Amino acid sequence: MSRGSPFTTPEEFLISSPVVAAIADLGLGNAASVANMCRRLGFEVVLSADPTGFDAADLLVLPGVGAWDSGMDRLHSTGWAGAFADAVGAGKHVLGICLGMQLLCESSAEGSAPGLGLLPGRFERLSGTGGSGPRKVPHMGWNRVRFDWHDPVVEMPREGRYYFVHSFAYDSASADVVIGTADHDGEVVAAIGRDRILGVQFHPEKSHEPGFLLMRSIGEWVISNSTLGVR
Repeated sequence: MSRGSPFTTPEEFLISSPVVAAIADLGLGNAASVANMCRRLGFEVVLSADPTGFDAADLLVLPGVGAWDSGMDRLHSTGWAGAFADAVGAGKHVLGICLGMQLLCESSAEGSAPGLGLLPGRFERLSGTGGSGPRKVPHMGWNRVRFDWHDPVVEMPREGRYYFVHSFAYDSASADVVIGTADHDGEVVAAIGRDRILGVQFHPEKSHEPGFLLMRSIGEWVISNSTLGVR
């Protein structure tokens, strides 16, 4: 664990067994920060602009900051689109962060390209009117998230404060995949998931201790599934 850790007892935050995380570096902003967070927690990280080495990964991570269509263009041009689909078919674990969470789904009002379709749902622009009047768009800053994990294999955080930066939000009748919400003068979906696919709208890598705790729990989720023979 490098110097500058926010933790007073960093050993307690290390994952309990090795996990290989393949992180898609699409040139969309925050892949290096996500990789650094994972390394500090004890993950073995493969950070790549193409899917080289993803076959050996236990967890594939799709980070992203930016626009929907450019994100989908990068996924297809680099080969990562097929890699994520193949990973899900092989029963691997997948995590999408911010734009990455959005790209895991079917469509967005921000662009015209179809998404990966690994989770159901569409994203719409956040309304500038909240429950009590004008609402800031983009939704930027710290917000408390409350989770409702459907079938957790390991203990996951039930709530925490995380850092958001987004103008489009999950807006779908597929409420069965919603596992986390925040209040931005009205409910905003903060996390979605099904089977071994998870997406978070916020940035764990910018969320200090709550982000590290969540990512450690995700690592333990992967480890527990592997122990149960469902890798």
